[in-house]
Formats: sequence, C-alpha cells, structure tokens
Amino acid sequence: MLIDSHTHIFPQEYKKSHESILKIDNTYADLFQKDSPPADAESLVGSMKQHGISKSIVLGMGWTDYGLAQDINHYLIESSKTHEDKLIPFCSINPAWGNDALYELERCFNQGAKGIGELQNQLAILIRAKAKLTLANSLILLLISHRTSLFVLISGEDFHFIL
Repeated sequence: MLIDSHTHIFPQEYKKSHESILKIDNTYADLFQKDSPPADAESLVGSMKQHGISKSIVLGMGWTDYGLAQDINHYLIESSKTHEDKLIPFCSINPAWGNDALYELERCFNQGAKGIGELQNQLAILIRAKAKLTLANSLILLLISHRTSLFVLISGEDFHFIL
C-alpha cells in the first residue's frame, strides 16, 4: 500500500475567489500569490488512481485567518467522507488563536480529523501553549509541520512530544 503523507486540496470555488482570499490570509497569500490553489478532492483522487497511490493524507496550511481554516478543515473532513477509503483528513489550527484553536481542534476531531497539519512556523507557539484540552483525558495524535512530523501525547494540561 502506497500512502502519500502530504497533500493539499481546496474547494473548486476557491479558484473563482482566489483574488479575494489573497487579501484575508497571509499564509494563503505567501503560498499562492502567483499560482492558483491546488486541486480539489476529485482531481487528487484521480491522480492517486493514475499513480497507484492507495491513500493520501490531506492537510491544511497553517492559516492565519480563522474563518478560512474552518472552511478548509470542513472541506477536508467532508472530502474524506466522500472518498472514505482514499483520503485521511488532518485539521489546520493556528495556536495564536488561543481558545479558538482548541475549539476548532475539538470540532474537527469530533467530525473525523485524524491529526493536526500542516503547521508552518507555529510549532514553537504550540509547544509553549500547554493549554487545557477538553477533548479527552489523553489523546495521541500526529502533528505535521512544514518541516517535520511527530506524535503528540496530550494528557490533561501537558504536551509530550514523541519524536
């Protein structure tokens, strides 16, 4: 089984509203100033079939805009339900959002997200946060940053990183 551990998909309508999204999110603007956003879920699944890839992890991008992150997270989760044997959804949060990041994380995990990713340069903020998570007494998840992946054990108020 071949699994692509780092892919990105966007709703088709983002190609139409590309110019306006450039103005609301710094990460989006940095990544897509010259290019339109990546493919949608259907295009990714078609490419996977063509190249013999069994599953793909679909990631966000470390968004700065909370609304954009929620929209993309929702799309990733819904796409994984449409293509449940092919796509594994991760959710994107920005630890700088404080409690809103925790609410989004909880929402995403309750709807089927399997990890957090992709973080850009926010890993240091997450490590310092040590915020209370009410998702469960203990939770193990995979976190993918732009440069590395690691497992995180969250227990009460403590983060334990398993490299």
